Amino acid sequence: VRIIAGQLGKKAGPATTFSTVNLWDVQSPSCGTQTLPVPNGHTAAVLVLRGSITIARDQQANPGDLVIFSQQGESVEWQAAPGSRVLFLGGEPIDEPIVGRGPFVMNTMEEIQQAYADHRAGKFGN
Repeated sequence: VRIIAGQLGKKAGPATTFSTVNLWDVQSPSCGTQTLPVPNGHTAAVLVLRGSITIARDQQANPGDLVIFSQQGESVEWQAAPGSRVLFLGGEPIDEPIVGRGPFVMNTMEEIQQAYADHRAGKFGN
């Protein structure tokens, strides 16, 4: 596991985040079970980058597939085919409205419109 952001055990990734976020590059050179810790109530997902993984013994995910796990439990688990690679994304739920348009993610459409106006006005810098 290459830790990009967040922490796994006592190892921390180099990226700084504003909330509790884990972003891990998980490679499986051989076939086997992958189990990663996730605090109960946190959001967890994996994006399959290469190979395939199997969840719950019968659901296969292939490159480009995003698997979103339940927020219940203390870990997530999957079976990885040899040479598989996934991007694990996890963290505390935001528990607030989310509106996304283009490169902006805000809480309301009004905030999105303001972000576009600020961008057009040059308020985001060069």
